[in-house]
Amino acid sequence: MSFDASASLDVLCDQLARAASARKVLVCGEDGSILAHAGDQGLFSGPVSSELADLVAQVLVEAQQAEGAVPIEDRYTRVGRFQVCAAPLADRALLLVLFDDRTDAGQVRVRVRRARPLMLRILSGSSQAPAAS
Repeated sequence: MSFDASASLDVLCDQLARAASARKVLVCGEDGSILAHAGDQGLFSGPVSSELADLVAQVLVEAQQAEGAVPIEDRYTRVGRFQVCAAPLADRALLLVLFDDRTDAGQVRVRVRRARPLMLRILSGSSQAPAAS
């Protein structure tokens, strides 16, 4: 992923975190690596990080197996003290939004729905090979 694409994803993560009153927003690649993030530092420890990693792996595998036939729905669940929205970005990546009980899940749902096409556009552009000159 290019530096510009990564920076653009970071900006979108930051905007989404603020708009949704989220504690943390992450974009994970299809291999589970963190492509972009924004929000609070030091939220993951012990069982929370393990549960979150399991959720990421499960949703990424489901999205890759679906191969666009039937889109995987966003998954809302609790991990530790946080509620988590795991939203597949096609079969390319996974958007994770961590928020606490003070944040309205409906607000997160709307903000994720608005951010998804922008993130997909960036991810699609970064997966294309540069044109030969």
